[in-house]
Amino acid sequence: MRPGAADLPLDTGFFDDLTVGLALVLALYAAVGMGRLGRRWGIAGLALPLACAVAVRAALAVLVDSVPVLAATRGPDEVGFALQARQLADGTLSLGSLPASLVGNLHLWWMALQIKVVGGPADLYLRIGHAALAVAGIAVIAVAVSQVAGAARGKLAAWLLAFEPTSAYFSTILHKEGPMFLGEALVIAGCVRMFTRRDAWSAALMVLGVLVAAGTRPYAAAALAGACGLTAAHAGFRRLGPTGARRLILPAGLAAIAVVGLLVGPSLSRVFDKLQRSQFANATDGSNLALAPVDYTSLAGLVTNLPVRAFDVLFRPFPWQVANTSQQLGALGSVVAWTLIAAVIILVIRRPRVALDRVVPMLYVFGALLVAYALSAGNAGTGYRYHSHLVVLLAATFAAVVPRGLAPVLPRLGRTVTPTRSQVVR
Repeated sequence: MRPGAADLPLDTGFFDDLTVGLALVLALYAAVGMGRLGRRWGIAGLALPLACAVAVRAALAVLVDSVPVLAATRGPDEVGFALQARQLADGTLSLGSLPASLVGNLHLWWMALQIKVVGGPADLYLRIGHAALAVAGIAVIAVAVSQVAGAARGKLAAWLLAFEPTSAYFSTILHKEGPMFLGEALVIAGCVRMFTRRDAWSAALMVLGVLVAAGTRPYAAAALAGACGLTAAHAGFRRLGPTGARRLILPAGLAAIAVVGLLVGPSLSRVFDKLQRSQFANATDGSNLALAPVDYTSLAGLVTNLPVRAFDVLFRPFPWQVANTSQQLGALGSVVAWTLIAAVIILVIRRPRVALDRVVPMLYVFGALLVAYALSAGNAGTGYRYHSHLVVLLAATFAAVVPRGLAPVLPRLGRTVTPTRSQVVR
């Protein structure tokens, strides 16, 4: 044995701990910075829930890494993604020329950048890097909720999302979930701002969110673009501002863009064929959570089977279907989704006009993502990751419609000044 070889594991372990500590400090610093920035956007006290969100995700990543049974729940995909990111960082893998190589590979480039800068052999600091993207998304969503429902409810959204277990778990896996959370949050913020203000910043946020989503999951980006179009069209017909003016130029412009997209986009038959191949592969993989095969080879099949698959993504797996620890965690996510769906429905029915005025843009985004993920999910195992994104939207929607009577339960929330409607919609 060469001299000093026995010290190598210790040195490597120390370097791993150092990189993880540095990543955690940077993530906390970014969370505090976003909290201070939130104050400028009218929502004070955002730094604490964001810092808690970072701490929860870091602790969860360490726990899952330390317990072999939990580590096995992450699935095999992230092993391949981590390997590809390291090869991309050292130059042994090429994804093509930029910016085309970013499409569908943003998570790889994000990990490769961290590896290039830090160079640590372990994966824990990469998990914190993914969690940082999700926490940035929480900050954006909190600000968006405050725009339509007041700062108190925006802060409540931040606390809910900081501790929501499904998104907290999936935002630390080396997959596409972290970047996708951020892209969805930017689209939500853009849609909310378009619905309440109709300014250039809302369009910029929409475009940025769709681009981030396109770098992660292009099919979901297409769905989010559709949600942006619906929101802008709806906003164009609303009376806003002191004059109560409508801006019909928005829906007209979006209709023109949609026509151009249909002309230059792929044919429907190609889209249907690709969906059907994906469905067949996932629904026949022998998993105990495989969903019943559906027919996507035609528009009629799509219309008939989409509601069935949407139900599967939202509500499966049922608790009695689980067979291992991974599936038990997935069932926990299902229970959270059921609870939030029931709560949102009850609160919207309670005061429908006020509630819908707050959550319409978020419902557009929710519906678009539900369609996108329903089309691509072929088994409930894959649906675990998909409905974590839907749960985030449900939590934000719940925070937007929660009654003011909840404020005494959260004293800090109760002291937050809630802007009037004239302050929110300008």
